[in-house]
Amino acid sequence: MLLPRKLLALTTGALIAVSAPFLATATQAQQAAEGETLLVDDATFEFIQKSDISALTEGVLEKLELEIGKNVQKSGVIGTLHKQKAELLVAKAKTAATSTGAIQKAKAQYEQAIASLARNKRLRSMQGGHVSQEDYEKSLAEVAVTEAMIQEAEENQKLAQAELALATQARDEHTIKAPFSGVILKVLKREGESVKANEPVVELGNLEKVRVFFFVPLETSFRLSEGDEVEWQLTVHGKRGNVLPIEQKKFRGVISFIDPQVQPQVATEVRIYADFKNDNFELRPGMKGTLTLRLNAPGAKPRRVAATAVEPAAIPAVANTPVQPPSLPPLSNTSDPATRPSATELPTLPRN
Repeated sequence: MLLPRKLLALTTGALIAVSAPFLATATQAQQAAEGETLLVDDATFEFIQKSDISALTEGVLEKLELEIGKNVQKSGVIGTLHKQKAELLVAKAKTAATSTGAIQKAKAQYEQAIASLARNKRLRSMQGGHVSQEDYEKSLAEVAVTEAMIQEAEENQKLAQAELALATQARDEHTIKAPFSGVILKVLKREGESVKANEPVVELGNLEKVRVFFFVPLETSFRLSEGDEVEWQLTVHGKRGNVLPIEQKKFRGVISFIDPQVQPQVATEVRIYADFKNDNFELRPGMKGTLTLRLNAPGAKPRRVAATAVEPAAIPAVANTPVQPPSLPPLSNTSDPATRPSATELPTLPRN
């Protein structure tokens, strides 16, 4: 049966209509793969590490090694308390810990008791021995007593060594050290002032690594993942003649934290942190600037999924390349029976 030209045209239109949604989906998937960007104004830097460094013991500040703006390495000395008494206690404990007189005395008494016991044994073994049972038992007891004296002297020496460790620790606590590398931001105590235990002496901040915090709408937070790269550019307000070189730079960081809590006080938004390396100390806490975020495709699976999350139903993946519609045979001259397409040559329409 011959197919009229009108039916062929309807068949072609139907195939194009069926293929159009697939073409649109493929185009959207390609655009989503390229990623969208979001600009966040007034993204502010802050310290990741900033602490009030305290003295571990009570005393009087003898010397402050560093002033405001000075750098200190981890375990570096910040200041010291008066520690003459602590050093004397260490010397006393060290003498007791290294003394071996009591042990040597106990060993000498033990050897004497052993010799006495051996002599009594020898006399008792001789015919008509002259050692009574009472003297022999006394010799045995003296050996046991001297053995206990040796053990006691050795245990006392171990206790003295423990006392030395405690005295050394107490002396070392008079030295205030930095728990991490950083710069002195504030000086809270001066030489000659009394310091209580755990009372802050200086404020220390680490500039080697800083972070920026910002807020995004709740729906946008689902298109971000920890580990995503961000860009930050400084914004300096005010009228100036020249642009600062740092204003032309873009700093790259990585999202390190997406708050699982929603912040209702800021219009239902989510707080996010991004960490930046600051090897040259160009970035300073308090700086504000514009942050550029690259959003993941809507509905994309995040890098980290909670164990209790319910996986959505599987959706067939759409290729990045546009879907090509089925090819149709070229229209021929229907007036020529030899060139007319037969019914078996017609394409099959897709079924729902």
